[in-house]
Amino acid sequence: MKLQTLLQGQNDLLEVGKIILSELAPIIKAQHGVFYLTEKKDEDIDLKLIASYAYKERKHISNRVKPGDGLVGQCLLEKERILLTEVPGDYVQIKSGLGKSAPLNLVIIPVLFEDSVKAIIELASFNRYNDVQISFLDQLAESIGVIINSISATMRTEELLRESQTLAEELQNQQEELRKANEELEEQTQKLASQKDEVENKNKEVESARLAIQEKAEQLSLTSKYKSEFLANMSHELRTPLNSLLILANLLSENQDENLTDKQIEFAETIYTSGSELLSLINEILDLSKIEAGMMSIELSETKFVEIQNWAEKTFMQLAKEKAIGFNVELDINLPATIRTDKKRLKQIFKLIPDISPFILSVLRKSNNVD
Repeated sequence: MKLQTLLQGQNDLLEVGKIILSELAPIIKAQHGVFYLTEKKDEDIDLKLIASYAYKERKHISNRVKPGDGLVGQCLLEKERILLTEVPGDYVQIKSGLGKSAPLNLVIIPVLFEDSVKAIIELASFNRYNDVQISFLDQLAESIGVIINSISATMRTEELLRESQTLAEELQNQQEELRKANEELEEQTQKLASQKDEVENKNKEVESARLAIQEKAEQLSLTSKYKSEFLANMSHELRTPLNSLLILANLLSENQDENLTDKQIEFAETIYTSGSELLSLINEILDLSKIEAGMMSIELSETKFVEIQNWAEKTFMQLAKEKAIGFNVELDINLPATIRTDKKRLKQIFKLIPDISPFILSVLRKSNNVD
């Protein structure tokens, strides 16, 4: 049969539908025809119009048909041929260049394969379909079912082949990426091994440095021991003459023979006070626990500014006279009566002034170009 010959080797269902309608319509003298192909989406099946013969699409008629929707949808559900005779004039119109008219007969044929609907063919004619034509359509539907199933299987095979090729390419790409990743991993492993060697070398250097520091610490400990012993010996050497000086200064300040002037008594008191502070300072220097801790205790108390003024005048007035320097201690009227401070530390700071005064005078002279 010519139709079967034309369908051999076809792998496009759209083209198959066109060939079937164009060859079938003249054979059975049909003037109107449509070809629906079943499509499966998930678990749902519907029909899609893929080819037509002398058919014009209408807006109110969809090119997709669901099961049970109209006669075509009913044919999909029942899987049985539907034949209509004496079709109403407003149902469908067969048109030509000369005019249009309603068909007399309309047949809807399910194309089955193994009891599964593969397609639906709907044909309309001005002539009544006889038994021979109907039998021919039924037999042809079986052949078309085999052909459509074969083409679908071929298309599915080709699709699977393309997917397989795509997967093979992706797998090859992944293998290439894996190879590169393995190379990078190997490089990272080598870097880690190199870094491990560097760390081990650093650890050896650190251990060597630690041993050197430990040795230095032992030497410092020994030196500190010798220094402590030296300071302990020096404390005795310093305290002995200083205590004698304090005793003599105290005796002079008491003026038991009443043969000293007020100024001499003041000098003796100043010597005694300075000696006492020096003795206190020596005691602090020799306090090994404070030295090793790196801190000195602070004793805060409310100290009167007047008391600081009197002490400064007694301590530095005679020194200023010897150096022919004017010396005067004045208190600002806005000062409070007392200040919270460590009186002993404050006096130590004041005593540093004579030591740095030559440097200060030198700087002032240079800045003012004064000889």
